[in-house]
Amino acid sequence: MTRFNGSRKAILVVGMLQLGLWATGCVTDASDPTGGATGRETDPSVGRDLGQAPGAGADGTADLSRPVDTNEITDGTSNTIVVGESADALIAAVTQQLNNRFFEAGSSTLGGSNSQTGTLQLGLCSAGLARVTETTLFAGSTPTDFLDFDSTQTLDGVWSVVLDNAGLAIEIRDQAAGRTPGPLLRRFSIELDASGAVAGIDGRSLLRNEDLTGDCAQAEARERQLAAAITALNNQRIVLTAANVPSAGAIEIVLCESGRYGLRETQARQVTSLEAGAWSIELDASGLLLVLDSDPAFDPSGQTFRTTVAVQIDSQGGVRIGTGNSSLTPIQGNCETAIQDLLN
Repeated sequence: MTRFNGSRKAILVVGMLQLGLWATGCVTDASDPTGGATGRETDPSVGRDLGQAPGAGADGTADLSRPVDTNEITDGTSNTIVVGESADALIAAVTQQLNNRFFEAGSSTLGGSNSQTGTLQLGLCSAGLARVTETTLFAGSTPTDFLDFDSTQTLDGVWSVVLDNAGLAIEIRDQAAGRTPGPLLRRFSIELDASGAVAGIDGRSLLRNEDLTGDCAQAEARERQLAAAITALNNQRIVLTAANVPSAGAIEIVLCESGRYGLRETQARQVTSLEAGAWSIELDASGLLLVLDSDPAFDPSGQTFRTTVAVQIDSQGGVRIGTGNSSLTPIQGNCETAIQDLLN
């Protein structure tokens, strides 16, 4: 059991979902409609760093030396539906083009002697997982560098193709429990060429369009592993004792489906620690971790603590928590009440 003190210090994990497509792997069982740490699944180990080229070639490498043929037409691309064309059929056809693909679209503008360059990267898996990274670089022409800046924004969620007043668009929503769409995060227009192929995204021409099938398959496998751990630990009471030394003390934890937990630690039958907060499951290079982020109200100086405990799930669905002795029993009745009873 590992404990860190600080303001919800993040656990660093190697590398989507760290897909090198997704960043810190974390799944919670809560469905907080505001986003934040609950209600979304992000697992880092499945893909690639979005700045690297996916291995799309026959030999496992991507040839980025040649530009992507976007089949642009002279009178501009379009994402509108022509008379007699089925909206559902068009959405399905465009969705098929976007499934398990990595796209990079770019744009640049000049204003006087200033320049602004932007790149938009999207990793879209057929099962609905999405990662979007948007980078903007601005360079000024003043004698100083005060006007130069760059910014990067990354979003993880679930995606779909929708039809709005402006035409076809890729919609990215926060991921709630069970991979259901949550609040809208971003929407990007889709431009099609004369043949119906995707030629641009968000008004930007495509620079890269590459296969993500392998990465998405790995992302799905890791997400299933995370989801299995969440299911196994929802509404459970966990008791941890030191291996072969039960008299040394015990830690009792109640985990609720709401994403809340309560913890009580005892030594020699005396309560030495009481704590509550939010729990989640993370997956890093070492395996599954139960993560407990405490509420500052339980610390005299208002600090938050992050506690991590190793989780192992065998092929039969058996669960082991930590390296010592552990037992799990389902919570009977109201789980939130069980937390309050534990802390009183």
